[in-house]
Amino acid sequence: MEVSKNQLTKLRCFGLDIHPETFSAALIQKNDRLVVEHDIMKVWNKIDMDKLEIWVKKNSEPHDICVVEAGSNSFSVVDRIKGCGRHAVVLESQRVSKICKAYFKADDEDAIKIGKVYLSGLANEVWVPDEKTKELRDIFASYKRATKDTTRTRNRLWGFLLSHGIRQEKKVSWLDDSRRAWILEQRDWSIMEQALITVMIDDIQYAYKQRKQLTQIIAQEISQNKRMLSLLRIVGIGQKTAFALVAAIG
Repeated sequence: MEVSKNQLTKLRCFGLDIHPETFSAALIQKNDRLVVEHDIMKVWNKIDMDKLEIWVKKNSEPHDICVVEAGSNSFSVVDRIKGCGRHAVVLESQRVSKICKAYFKADDEDAIKIGKVYLSGLANEVWVPDEKTKELRDIFASYKRATKDTTRTRNRLWGFLLSHGIRQEKKVSWLDDSRRAWILEQRDWSIMEQALITVMIDDIQYAYKQRKQLTQIIAQEISQNKRMLSLLRIVGIGQKTAFALVAAIG
């Protein structure tokens, strides 16, 4: 829902400061065109997140706008608010912080600040992705974590081996027991050291298997997604980049 500047001067909105278990809210009315002048009509503190829908239906009207700052659970909260028949927007967090420092009191509660920032007309709204785009983003985020875990666990093992004077052997695979056998042959390890090596190799193999499975999921999605296939025709864009672009842009 787009709002003109004339409409913006008459809006009321709910600023919501959301957390995993609770949220706080502030109902704010903007009465004129001045950025810093608003009427704070009511404030709610630490409401159970499970009661969000009940609270929205009880306290808001159809023309009100609920405003949240971008965070880990902001999109799911917006979906729940929209499910109640209310409009909700997500504000870009860095922009919110800058506007608060420039215009609004440092001692205001976060929910009040979020509402004021939206009514100022200076904030940048974040696009709320559709369900398919959220799914793609979750897949790519999991792939990046698996890639990072692969590097982290492998480096931890090689750091341990280097401390015992054993240099890296690149020709041995991590996906079978040949690497484990090669490491155990390098010196006379104690029982405790063998157990530690086993744990580290298990971690590496698990990370590799996760990354391989996610790579297959990404490849399968690309084969069925016309936008991703179109991107692959551009020189320099590979499968991961094509998938990431569509996941980010929608």
